[in-house]
Amino acid sequence: MPALSKTGIPAYLTAFLFCLALCLQWALTLFADGTYKGITLNSADFLLPFAGLFILFSLLKKRSDWPCWKLRSVYLFLVLLGGVIIMALINGYLVMNQWNQWALVNKGAGWFVLMAYMMAGSWLTTNYGSLGIQVFLRPFLSFFILFMTALVVISVLRDFDFFIPLSYLEENRQRLAGLSGNRNAYGLLLCVVLCLITWPVLNNQKPFYRPFLFTLFWAMLPLALIYNNSRTLALTVFVLLLVFSMIRLKNTFRRVGPPLIAGIMLAMLLFSTSGAPVLREHQGTKTEIAYSFLQESADDAEILHQKASSIMTSETVRMRVFLDAFSLWQEKPLTGIGLGRFLSNQFERYGDKEKFVIDIIDCTPLWLLTETGLIGFSLFAGFYLIVLYRLWRGHKDDDENDRLFGQSVALILLAFTVMSLFHELLYSRYLWLLLGMALARPVMPSKHHP
Repeated sequence: MPALSKTGIPAYLTAFLFCLALCLQWALTLFADGTYKGITLNSADFLLPFAGLFILFSLLKKRSDWPCWKLRSVYLFLVLLGGVIIMALINGYLVMNQWNQWALVNKGAGWFVLMAYMMAGSWLTTNYGSLGIQVFLRPFLSFFILFMTALVVISVLRDFDFFIPLSYLEENRQRLAGLSGNRNAYGLLLCVVLCLITWPVLNNQKPFYRPFLFTLFWAMLPLALIYNNSRTLALTVFVLLLVFSMIRLKNTFRRVGPPLIAGIMLAMLLFSTSGAPVLREHQGTKTEIAYSFLQESADDAEILHQKASSIMTSETVRMRVFLDAFSLWQEKPLTGIGLGRFLSNQFERYGDKEKFVIDIIDCTPLWLLTETGLIGFSLFAGFYLIVLYRLWRGHKDDDENDRLFGQSVALILLAFTVMSLFHELLYSRYLWLLLGMALARPVMPSKHHP
C-alpha cells in the first residue's frame, strides 16, 4: 500500500499535484522570431506525459475509476470540437497549399493538450472528490497570492528608488505579468484565483487554505491592477464584483469590502506620495512624445510629429486586426478560412512594413468565427452555454463543496467571457483542468483503491 499524506491521498499524488499547481502558472514561448510567433507552452506540459502514463496504468490495472461526468453529452461535444479543430487545420492546408506550422503546433496539437488536462482533472475528481481538488487548489492559490504580493511589494519599492537588480522585476513593475508571459494571461489567472477564493467565502464556507490569504489578496488587488495596467482585467474584476454584489450583497460588503477599501486607500497613499512614476510610464509613448513637444524647438517638433503619427497603438492594431478578420471571414462564412490562415495573411500584407504590428486575432469569438466559421463557432458556443448552465445549477448528487466549486468555475467562465472579447485566451491550461474537475462527479471509492 502506498504511503498516505495527512489528507488521506497517496503521498506521491499529493507531491505531483503540488508541482502541477506551481508549474501551471509558468508559461513559456519557444522558437519565436520575426516571422514565427513561436510555440506556446506551459511548464506543466512537461509533467503531463507522466500524469497520463500513471492514470492510464491505474485504469488498465483497475486501481482507479474512469471519469464520471455531470454532463452526459460531454464526450460527444469533445469529439465534435476536436473535429472542428482538425477540419479547420485541413481547411487551412487546402487554402494555403501548405501546413501552417504555428497553427499545427499551437492550435492543433495544443487542443489535444487541453483535452488531456481536462481528462486529468475529471479523473482526479472522480477518484478523490472534493478532497483531491483541495489538495491541488491549496498550493495553487497560495503560490499565486504570495508571489503576486511579493511582486507588488518589490514594484512599490522600486518606485521609491530602492535598487533591485533584476530586469525581470523591472518589466513586471511596469506591466505585472507574473510568470504568465503577458499581462492579460496573468489577468485571467488572477480572475481564476479571485473566483476560487471569494465565492465559497461569500457562501459562508470555511476556507481550506490559510484564511489570511483571502484578506491579503483583496488588499493587494488595487496595487496589482495598477501595475498590471490592463483595462480588460480592471473591467473583468468590476463585472465580478457586480455579480457578487447582485447575488450576495451583504457578504460582499462584509467580507470583501474591508480589505478592498484598505487596499484602495494604501494605493492612494503610496501614489500620492511617490509621484507615481509607474502611472506616468503607463501613459505610453505618445505621452512622452507630447511632452517632448514642450521641450524641443519648432524644427524638432515636426520630426516628433511624424514619429508620433507612425506609432501603432494597441487600439489601432486591434481595430485593424478585427476589420481584416471580418473581411476574411466573409470569404468562407460557414467553414471559416482555416487555422493559421489569418496570421499568414498578416505576414503577407504587413510583414515588410516596419510600422505595422503583426498580431493574432485578439478576440476568442472572432477568432473562432474567422478560422472555423459559423459551424465551429456554433459548436463552441453551444458547449460553453450548456457547461455554464450545468455548473451553476449543479448535479443532484453534489454536496456543498461540489456545488460551490462548480459555481466558482462558472464564474471563472464568466470572467473568461469578458476577457476573451479583447484577448485570445482559450488555450489557458488551468482553465480546462478546472473545467474537468468541475464537470466530473466523484464516485464511491473502488475496491481497487489503496
